[in-house]
Amino acid sequence: IRSAQMATEAMNACLYPPLGTRGFGAARAWNYGTMGLETYLNTVNESLCRFIQIELKDAVDNIDAILQVPYIDGYIIGPMDLSGSLGRLGESYGETTTEMISFILDKIKQTGKPVGTSVGDMAEEKLRHWFDLGMRFVSAGGDTAFINQGCASLIDTFNKIKATL
Repeated sequence: IRSAQMATEAMNACLYPPLGTRGFGAARAWNYGTMGLETYLNTVNESLCRFIQIELKDAVDNIDAILQVPYIDGYIIGPMDLSGSLGRLGESYGETTTEMISFILDKIKQTGKPVGTSVGDMAEEKLRHWFDLGMRFVSAGGDTAFINQGCASLIDTFNKIKATL
């Protein structure tokens, strides 16, 4: 998301008319018809969890307008892409990026809505950094890291078995 207009378009895509412009093809969403269409339509717009990602300097420049967009339930800050948009790709924990994230957090906290981040790191000190800054949630790691950890653990197990044979 770069602007309030983009945030509005995202919310419109999430919500059915008259609140938005979402198309209807929701068989799975209403439990393949077992929920009942009327029940689904009467509850769906209120039951969705709508988060947008703030990860570009353009979004930071437009943060006040973005935070005024209705129907946004929370925010995710993307530190790696934000560092890149600041000309410092890879400096997710750098001073410039951290200062910008603190600025964003201060603005979002005024809305009372949740804010978190998504990072590839899994080390405690790296994850603690985000909570110490004021994130309410952190999505950490990734599928390839988890697969690699599992494989490394399995190899260690086999090596231990092999050493006893």
